[in-house]
Amino acid sequence: MHFIQCPAQDVASHLESPVDLILFHAVLEWVADPVGVLETLWSVLRPGGALSLMFYNANGC
Repeated sequence: MHFIQCPAQDVASHLESPVDLILFHAVLEWVADPVGVLETLWSVLRPGGALSLMFYNANGC
């Protein structure tokens, strides 16, 4: 398992091959170009891989 912390737009430059899992929690609502970020993340995910998105909940649940 490897962890990468970088701007989402730059993630591809830090990878040698597609990944099995991307955890992208409480981030998407803060980026200027969410569609572009999702396209970038999708492009580095291996076929059958998982992209986990989580958003802040206004109700705290």
